[in-house]
Amino acid sequence: MFEGLLWSGRAHEAAELAERGLNGLKEDPASRAYLAAVMGLVNGLNGRYESARKSFNEAISIGTGLEDRSLVARIQAYLAVCNFYYVQLRDALENGRKSADLGAAAGSTWSRAIGLSRVQVSLHHLGRIEEATAVTGELEPLARRIGHFAALSFCTWSQAWTDFGKDADFARLTKRLAEELEFNRTAKIPLLLTPTLAQFSVIEFLRGNQAAALDYAGQAMELAPFPVMLGFGDGAKFRQMAYAGDRSGAMALLEQSRSKLPHSGGANTIGSWAMLLSVVEGLYVLGERRAAGEYYPLFQELIGTGVVCMGWVARFPQTIAGVAAAAARKWSVAQEHFAAALRQAQEFPHRLEVAEIQRFQAMMLIDRGRRGDLERVGQLLDAALNTYEQMGMPRHTERTRALAIR
Repeated sequence: MFEGLLWSGRAHEAAELAERGLNGLKEDPASRAYLAAVMGLVNGLNGRYESARKSFNEAISIGTGLEDRSLVARIQAYLAVCNFYYVQLRDALENGRKSADLGAAAGSTWSRAIGLSRVQVSLHHLGRIEEATAVTGELEPLARRIGHFAALSFCTWSQAWTDFGKDADFARLTKRLAEELEFNRTAKIPLLLTPTLAQFSVIEFLRGNQAAALDYAGQAMELAPFPVMLGFGDGAKFRQMAYAGDRSGAMALLEQSRSKLPHSGGANTIGSWAMLLSVVEGLYVLGERRAAGEYYPLFQELIGTGVVCMGWVARFPQTIAGVAAAAARKWSVAQEHFAAALRQAQEFPHRLEVAEIQRFQAMMLIDRGRRGDLERVGQLLDAALNTYEQMGMPRHTERTRALAIR
């Protein structure tokens, strides 16, 4: 009942169910341990991180003394899910592996699927693509056999974007994600719909379809079932409006959505970090250099999580850290971030991100305006332009040509 309510976006009812159980099963330590983990997951998804942490601590404290490997596997699985949604990728990886191993030993295939899913998606975000692909090969047939649709969705998303990074084929990417979107719409699973819609907004933006990109972003904003998802749609919509030149609309949206951005020193959600990447890029494109530069300190925290590629927005944090540093006129720091991003994008590999780094680096050099930068600007823009033209990205092509004319 709990997982069914959670998948359908009915988090409030899921929490009420868990609380009833905790009140009625005071003498049953195994049930209390499980329901404490349930409360941890619900609180985590609802943005109440400290409450989630306390619940998980209670669950682990009770569960580890019961010698019930199936129970501990499920607790670790839920903890790994929570870790991931707060971009605690190393913890998600560790707890996901524990859950998968314990699930295998106890014959708990559902917990094993959840654990492997967290391992797979964490490895993808950490840029460890070969390892992530190997886990997908193990997870996908297991998830298909037991009907774990969430694990299957994560497999599809990660593998589709991994393949896109290599071959830059929009048609193939769109086909694979469209099948996933249709299934999640039919099954009415908002937990999976929000990130799928956000990804389609990114795809349409990159392909130059402004109206479709805005529509998907708006749907993602409306359907976000949990606070940890808030920010995906807002960020996508802000960036699209910025590139379309709608300054007043974009800035009004930012003012309305500012509370969804991450805060320094806190436990920030994946949605807030995704929004930060899109907002800083949009501000830079709008010429709001000071505003974009003010966000630079947050990137030290994001990069510190180990994330290489924020999967569902197809963006490397090092790239936008370079943009934020350039906006703050920290030229040498920006160069270091762009160099790090380029190494990551080439190793990943991610052909489009290489072109994006080249474009942003050229924009930085134009802003810096030093004698001798002109030739390098031309080289960077030519390389980016070649990629955009080959990939069929008309609006990025137009914008890059306009920069070259300057």
